Order: sequence, then structure tokens, then C-alpha cells
Amino acid sequence: MTQKDILYRLPSSKSKCIFTNDVLAPAVDGVASKCENLHSKLIVSQSPREGWENLKEMMKHASDNNTCVKTKHNETMAIFFTSGTSGSPKMTRHTHSSFGLGLSINGRFWLDLTPSDVMWNTSDIGWAKSAWSSVYSPWIQGACVFAHYLPRFEPTSVLQTLCKFPITVFCSAPTADRILVQNDKTRNYKFKSLKHCVSAGESVNSEVTEQWRNRTGLDIHEGYGQTETVLICGNFKGMKIKPGSMGSLLLLLMLNALTEHSTLAELAVVSSPDPIRGEKSNDQKQLKKEIQEHVKRATAPYKYPRKVEFIQELPKTISGKIRNELRKKEWETI
Repeated sequence: MTQKDILYRLPSSKSKCIFTNDVLAPAVDGVASKCENLHSKLIVSQSPREGWENLKEMMKHASDNNTCVKTKHNETMAIFFTSGTSGSPKMTRHTHSSFGLGLSINGRFWLDLTPSDVMWNTSDIGWAKSAWSSVYSPWIQGACVFAHYLPRFEPTSVLQTLCKFPITVFCSAPTADRILVQNDKTRNYKFKSLKHCVSAGESVNSEVTEQWRNRTGLDIHEGYGQTETVLICGNFKGMKIKPGSMGSLLLLLMLNALTEHSTLAELAVVSSPDPIRGEKSNDQKQLKKEIQEHVKRATAPYKYPRKVEFIQELPKTISGKIRNELRKKEWETI
């Protein structure tokens, strides 16, 4: 996250406390004076930082006794920020009743968790999906949460982890699934404890599902949901799986960032086939490198167009809308 992201989120949510790591602490310090509601800063770090309370040190002196705070069913439990149809990401509020109910259904039916299960979800902790599958749903079901810090997705490390530890339920993004099945070493590993695999975030194509089933003997159960809703629908255990029925790629954040660039007269964001991600965004207009760097600064380092093309004019309908033939052009060659 950038300083811009943090400065937008803290005042909007009226947050009183923030905790982060060494990487983002400097960005927080840069905007903290502008966040009047912010009173506490906690850092997860091996070393102290001036102006911050160290979570590790606090845990050493914490009491074993816990008193739960009394809350009402309609009080806020969690807040997330998610992309909207226009402007900056929108704040999404969940209450103790709505979020608890949604996560209970998610853990019971889609993740199929029981108290004897060990759940490993590879989602980054900053995503709402991490709250679904790394925290609340396993807790509600009484399952064990497996935590493994990976600076980046490394297929060999993931395969070794699944083989070494008694993980029974595995959740990863479709992009990660593709990387795993493209790794020839996958067939050399035996996952003796693994019994259930789920995936969400985009569509899992039938080829990936088939290869994963051939190598592990397990299906990938897709799920579809939104930050505002938790899981909406999914392939639950016992259901016949219909490949390609769920998942989508949202490009609005990238589009909003591109519209801020001063050199762009007009633009369109469409998807293009990609061997790893399945599809990538393809932004049609000027100054490739400058545009990519601008989007990184305006959103986040990973949210940028991998492919940029220049054209004289965008194809439009009679009513002025950009025609779908841009996307068709990208995909018809595969």
C-alpha cells in the first residue's frame, strides 16, 4: 500500500489503531499526523521503532485471561475497502451478525471444515479472502489455522509444505493453481493429508482443474463472492462441478488510475490471454513505461497493465460506447 492508500483509509474508517510491519511503518508515519482519530500504532517486528508499540513485546507481558468485549449484533465487526464503479475504493462495513453468519456458512459448506482439519490459505493478509479462510471461518468451525509466511508464491516451497505438514484443506488463487500444475515436479509429491481444495478470485479453467485432479486425485472447488458479501456461491462437496461457471476479473481500479494520467486522451482496459494468470489487462493508449509506473504509484506496485498498445481511435457503438471487439481481438488468436 502507498501513503495515498493509507491516508484515504484511516480517516474514512475513523480508525483509532493501526498495526503493520517494518515495510509499511514509514508510510504510516508519513501520514499519521493527518489522521486525527489515530491514537495507537502497533508494529510486528523483531526490533523496536520509535513511536510504535511492539506487538511481540506486548505479547510477552500479556495476561492469559481474556475478557470479551460486549457488543450488539448490529455493531461494526470489520471494515474492508473494495473497488467501486467510480473513484476511490469504497468502504464496506460488516456487522457481528452479518459477517458471522456469512463466515459460518463459508466455513461449514464451502471449506468443509471440522475441528480435526488443518486449514492453509495462501491469500495475503491484506485481502478480505484472508479474513474468510485464514481467520474467522476456521475459528468458527474449530479448525486449526496453518500459517506460513511466503514473501512471494514459490511453487516448490508450496508443494513441499503440502507434503511435509498435515494440511487437510488448501485454498489458493487460480493463478497459483496454474503455476502449480505447470510445475513438472507436482507429480512427484504425495499429499497424504490433503482432502479438500478450494479456489477463488478469478475463473479456474477446466484444463487446470483436470491436471490438478490427475496429479492429486482431488477436485478444485471454486467459490465466488465479494468483499461486501463474503461467499455468494460455490462448488460444495457432493455437488457436480461445472468448470468455468464462476469467477471474474475486475479492472476498475486500473481504469480509474489511468484516467488521472495527463497525456491520455481516451482509453480502454480489456483483458488479454496470459499463460500464468489466465488473462491479463491490456490497456490501449500511450507511453507504455510511463503509464505503467503511473498506475503503480496511483494504486499499488502490482496493479499495473502488463501490455499496452497504441491505436489512433477506439472502436465505438452508435451510442458512443467502446465496442467489445477489443477483447475479441486479444482472444481470437488462442
